[in-house]
Amino acid sequence: MNAMRKALVLMMVAFGVVSAGWAAAAVAADPPAKAKGKGAVHVDISAIGRDGTTRSLAVDRGEVVSASATSLTVMRPGAGSVTIPLDASTVVRGRGPLTVAALVAGAKVAVFSRDGKAFLVLCRCKAAAPAGPATTPPTTGPRQKGGGKNRLQRPKLLKGAVHADIRTLYMDGSSDSRAMDRGEITALGAGSVTLKRPDGKTVTLKIDAQTVVRSKRETVTLAALEVGDRAAVLSRGGTAFLIRGGATKAK
Repeated sequence: MNAMRKALVLMMVAFGVVSAGWAAAAVAADPPAKAKGKGAVHVDISAIGRDGTTRSLAVDRGEVVSASATSLTVMRPGAGSVTIPLDASTVVRGRGPLTVAALVAGAKVAVFSRDGKAFLVLCRCKAAAPAGPATTPPTTGPRQKGGGKNRLQRPKLLKGAVHADIRTLYMDGSSDSRAMDRGEITALGAGSVTLKRPDGKTVTLKIDAQTVVRSKRETVTLAALEVGDRAAVLSRGGTAFLIRGGATKAK
């Protein structure tokens, strides 16, 4: 799994869109993403919560052009530069906490933004950060492995999202769009699955021979799913390429 695909998995997990296991399975089960993944330089996620509210999330990958306490400019391969606002709550991390001073020109970064402002910068820095106080991780950053005071807590802003549109931009200028829907299965047939989402909306998605079904961390057949099960579905162009569910019945 390349850096950008890892970034997409991390982002989906960080915002509570999917679990870590499912995010990884989603990337693995998606042939177009696997074929194009190395060239991905930008991801947009627009998510809907149970109450119908929406939030915009983004991740950008490239090299640092310039950085200050208030903004970071990144040159994305084949996609031009982007300037992203920073503030005192923005966390900078490499193999550990860093300061903005570590973001020197040429450093490779992945920048995670929420509603247009960076909340996390992952830096593959060539040198250690200059001496100074380390950035204090807030309670709204993605969860990191391990414990202690430097452990970032998973943000709760979009926990329980019921829909997300995910658009990926590649360095050759092409793009790819996917969607996630989560809810209760109300109809299931050989050619489609229908979900009723917690926000009250119903969505029907096509199923084909390439659709992967997973339940209890195993790949199964459609027969493992039943009407009334909770499920989460990743799709492209209205056709599901991954269904995760069948473990528990909706109450």
